[in-house]
Amino acid sequence: MLLLGSANFTARNLQDLNLETDVAIRGPGSVEALRDAHADFEAIWAKKPGRRFSVGYDAYSDESLRRKLQYEIEERTGPSTS
Repeated sequence: MLLLGSANFTARNLQDLNLETDVAIRGPGSVEALRDAHADFEAIWAKKPGRRFSVGYDAYSDESLRRKLQYEIEERTGPSTS
């Protein structure tokens, strides 16, 4: 079985304002989607040399005052999904 989905631990999501979708795929291990997902999981879990699946925080960090103010306004008024 493969369960895919998303959940955000934000005030907006916790108040049922952020609809999420989950998908379950069930079947024998020979199903292509299950085989591919298993291979991807194993590759990430094994941390094979030469393969990167993520980057450090610094690659996308934005500590600007504008971003901080935007977050605070959105968090206090409700539309934030951060």
